[in-house]
Amino acid sequence: MVIFKRTLFHVYTFVNVSSSYIILMIIILYYTTMSSSQLLSKKKEKSEGCCSFPCQHGGVCIERKFGYFCDCKNTGYYGKNCAIETWFTFFKCHTNMILEMIISIHYFIFSLINTNSLYFPSYYKIAGDILCKMHTVGMYGIDGKSYAALNPLYDSNSAVRITPSVPKYCPTPLGTKGQDPFKATSEVYNQLLKRQSFNASKTTNLLFTVYGSHFFLQFLSHGNLNGITCSHLYAEHKRTYHKGKVVTEVYNGEEYPLQHQRSQKKTFAHYLGRTEQDDWKVNILKQNSLTYVFATLWIREHNRVCDILAKIWPSWDDERLFDTARNIVTGELLVITLSEWYPVLMGYKTNLFYDPSYSTAEYALISNRLPIETFLALHWPNLIPDSFTVNNHTVVVTESLWNNLDQNLVKKFGLNNLIEAFAVSPSGQVSIENTLDILSETTKYILEMGRKLRIPSFNRMRAIAGLKPYNTFTDMMKTTKWNHILEKNYGNVDNIEFITVWVKWPTK
Repeated sequence: MVIFKRTLFHVYTFVNVSSSYIILMIIILYYTTMSSSQLLSKKKEKSEGCCSFPCQHGGVCIERKFGYFCDCKNTGYYGKNCAIETWFTFFKCHTNMILEMIISIHYFIFSLINTNSLYFPSYYKIAGDILCKMHTVGMYGIDGKSYAALNPLYDSNSAVRITPSVPKYCPTPLGTKGQDPFKATSEVYNQLLKRQSFNASKTTNLLFTVYGSHFFLQFLSHGNLNGITCSHLYAEHKRTYHKGKVVTEVYNGEEYPLQHQRSQKKTFAHYLGRTEQDDWKVNILKQNSLTYVFATLWIREHNRVCDILAKIWPSWDDERLFDTARNIVTGELLVITLSEWYPVLMGYKTNLFYDPSYSTAEYALISNRLPIETFLALHWPNLIPDSFTVNNHTVVVTESLWNNLDQNLVKKFGLNNLIEAFAVSPSGQVSIENTLDILSETTKYILEMGRKLRIPSFNRMRAIAGLKPYNTFTDMMKTTKWNHILEKNYGNVDNIEFITVWVKWPTK
């Protein structure tokens, strides 16, 4: 009996020890496995780091030894990835969403607001709405740095961008997905962008397109994106140095901008990389048959203003007359752009008003400096038609775009007739296969520039703008043919270049 009890005791002890050992081994194995999975996760985070753009709503991604850290300061959001909005941000942005609906749909209500003292608060609300959508908190340089620096913030002569560059160490050109390297720009252009047949826009005309081209020409330089200065209208050697006027030539009793050189059939790509002074912008404005219309208009306006100023202030010298007239013309350009052109671009059903007393102090990111992303996206080679009609005469754009001395459209048809023709002629639709072939070099150059600057992907830019990113190519295009072509060129929907926004432009 005693032996039996001892045997049971030893068995019981063995079972307890074995059970404890097994439990201990399970615990060790569990934590070992968990540590391994965590280590793998950390290694994955390290390998991706900021390449996957984990920080949302303008949060600044900072790399760490393992993983990353999101700096959410001044974003109105918090959390590991700056994904949780504060109560203040919630109420502010949702209030502005209601305002945007009003200015986009209810024309009568906002027209009433614009006609009284409530205008300024509404203007500030629009500015706030823009910032609620644009999830960015700083300005970046175009020197390839993926972090903010003081130079682009304070140096008004430097080009800026509103998104950080894709880090150089990323496994693919735009982060972590898609193909490496990109397809050649010529291949992308031929498969996606080259026009097969003209696709006309239902909402915009050629006048809108030409005005936008002429307006953005003043920003046409890497080192001169520092504001609205009308640098594309003025140049030192085009002045008369008499009563503040600029040099013109008279044809049939009317003034026209001076053309002293034979125009060559060049493209905008020839000028995009240049960094000289403003003179070349004036030349390209006059060499383009379409933008020459606005060169004529503004040169006449400048000289007209000089005549009026000289009568009111006869003691003013040439320099003061010129500077004052230039300020007035710049102000007129701002008024027309903001009150007439910009609402069409944004789809607003009301007019905005420019007021010099508006201060940018409350919203530091609102200024007259044009980010490089906007500069590249708004070239719109899709919007130029193949031809248009003036006085029952068909003008083929490819034959007259860069040949002003031989076929000057303004002198041939008259300024008023040409502007009326622009107003009734539809522009092109921003879509696939709708880029005019004469602008192919410009298009390829812009694609190359976007790659060189490592601008984030189309999906990433949508997220920054407060829009829902596309999950698949089908969500984006809805067409099997184009889905296949996009997948062939980019591999993943998150690897589509930002500049190919031309194939999918949001409309209202």
